[in-house]
Amino acid sequence: MGTVKSVVDYGLFISINDKKGVSTSLDGLCHYKDVNYSEKESELERFKKGQTVKFKVLEINTKDDKIRLGIKQLEDDSFNFFRHLQVGDIVTSVVHSSSQNGVYVNVGKKNFSVLIKKNQLAKEPENQRPQRFVPGDKLDATITELEKDKRKVVLSVKRLEETEQRKQIKKFGSKDSGGVLGEILGPLLNKKKAKNKKK
Repeated sequence: MGTVKSVVDYGLFISINDKKGVSTSLDGLCHYKDVNYSEKESELERFKKGQTVKFKVLEINTKDDKIRLGIKQLEDDSFNFFRHLQVGDIVTSVVHSSSQNGVYVNVGKKNFSVLIKKNQLAKEPENQRPQRFVPGDKLDATITELEKDKRKVVLSVKRLEETEQRKQIKKFGSKDSGGVLGEILGPLLNKKKAKNKKK
């Protein structure tokens, strides 16, 4: 455990405490890429001078008297949920919040956050309103893009609805073509034709 000594553009300088919580003369650097698995500089905004933080010692360079620290290494990467998945797979997500651009959802036990864009929220344009969804709503969506090395995921409810519709049409036929009616009445008509032939 330690105390944030300063926040700079590239990371956090942390004063390292001993087991009793007393500050030592040792400082370490936690690079912004080791703060959070998102590896975004904006994560540094969550910290301020004097804040107590937990960390893991990643490397000690005795030659240069440098200590490399990591905060994200204390927990599992929430992106691991997607490591064994692929494009086309369906996942269940939980709505976290909404904005004008779409809906933020959490996926997996570790709550990996993904933005489902507005135009991917539904097949029909009138149903693409982010305001339709409230925190806690469950959404099934198809993975349309997955770049594991960049930890990038794109989800689409629209794609899932389109796929399900194609399956229904293939199974029952288009409702405009009379396929569904034919599916239901076909056996009865064939039976009646058979009786007429016997006569």
